[in-house]
Amino acid sequence: GRAMSMRWRGGPAAIRTSARGSRRWRPSWANAASGSGFWATVINITKAFVGAASYTLPKAFSDGGLVGAIVGIVVLAFISHFALSRLARCSHLVPGESKPTYPAVGQAAFGVAGKLLAWFGMLAMTLGVCGSYVVLMVTRLEAVTGVRQDLGLCVVCFLVTLLSWLRSYRLLAYTSFFGILALVFALTVLCVDMFKQDFEPLSDLEPFVREDTYGKFLGNAGFLYLISTAVLPLEQSMQEEVRPHFGKALAVAMVPVTVLNIAFATLAYWSYGDCLHSPAHCVKGVVVDNLPSGALTDVVNALLTVDLLFTCIVFLLPMSQLLEKEILDEARFGERPTELRRNVLRALMVAGIAGVAKGVPIFDLLTGLTGGFGNNILGLILPPAFYVMLTRRSKASPAPGISHTLEMAACGVCLLFGLGFVVLTLSTFVAEIAGR
Repeated sequence: GRAMSMRWRGGPAAIRTSARGSRRWRPSWANAASGSGFWATVINITKAFVGAASYTLPKAFSDGGLVGAIVGIVVLAFISHFALSRLARCSHLVPGESKPTYPAVGQAAFGVAGKLLAWFGMLAMTLGVCGSYVVLMVTRLEAVTGVRQDLGLCVVCFLVTLLSWLRSYRLLAYTSFFGILALVFALTVLCVDMFKQDFEPLSDLEPFVREDTYGKFLGNAGFLYLISTAVLPLEQSMQEEVRPHFGKALAVAMVPVTVLNIAFATLAYWSYGDCLHSPAHCVKGVVVDNLPSGALTDVVNALLTVDLLFTCIVFLLPMSQLLEKEILDEARFGERPTELRRNVLRALMVAGIAGVAKGVPIFDLLTGLTGGFGNNILGLILPPAFYVMLTRRSKASPAPGISHTLEMAACGVCLLFGLGFVVLTLSTFVAEIAGR
């Protein structure tokens, strides 16, 4: 989720662990013999979208304006679907590999430069996503226990470091189900509280499009479709006969996710109030903060903290494994000196995450930056660029025609949109930081 966090079975944990394609970790839903069917893939994609970023979307609607936000999310959904579908097609265009990783796709398209760009995007996304979750855990911990944020950051990062040293995903197998329960419980409590509020007249939500803060909205909306690192393993886990229909499966999953997020964000924004006109009494950056103080709210915050702790590990472990196989000698895995180096590397990753969380300790601001930068690079900019280059080099590339020309033109539009998205998000982020 992006807007939603990606669970173990269908999220970034499904990143393959070898950029060279020699060995790879397979997610639990990827049956080696037959693979996932169409509807199983739809469910796995839907799980990948489900997560904590929905809690920032109501405030994002206040930043973008009601009409601007709804139209923006729909447009972003269409463009994301186009780009992610092309990324999935890249899986069939890499010479010599039937199931390449993202860095392998980049290397096939642009050589070393493409591989480095893919690594940069993956690292930026991992640090941003995990940093966002650490910030949210720290603020939830403060809300429940009253502990200072600096101390809370140390506690959270200590726990993340210990869990990052796990070598097996089996211990995390049940956290996906727990996370979904925690999310559903929190959303249920929020919905009950929303309908207790006095809904403002729609005229009080004007202007319906807000250019000054639209970049902040776009970043958080981009976090909603943060599944770019899951696309290749999801597509590659499908049964061979249904792999060509991945784009359709992606659309079937995206439509209800988009509709439900729009409905939830609209109701929360409308019920809790607009920040432009009533900044003291309006929807918060994390909508859970609008809940009244009490035991029920403490339970919501505690459940979210535990869920996010394991979700953070789910994001971190696959990136750590990729780096280890790229930097260290895989043949020496299991030897004590090499295992110590692996732990040090993972601790350094957590230190980087802590630095991001400390530098940008505001959840909705950091999710906006992550959605507009790291996810944008992996989800909107690189996929069309890689696809165009691989299509040109492929022996099976389609003959020039109107449909092929339109597809290439759409790739160019997607690339330009992504670049503009990055510029707008970064400029909005800088302005926001300067204003604070």
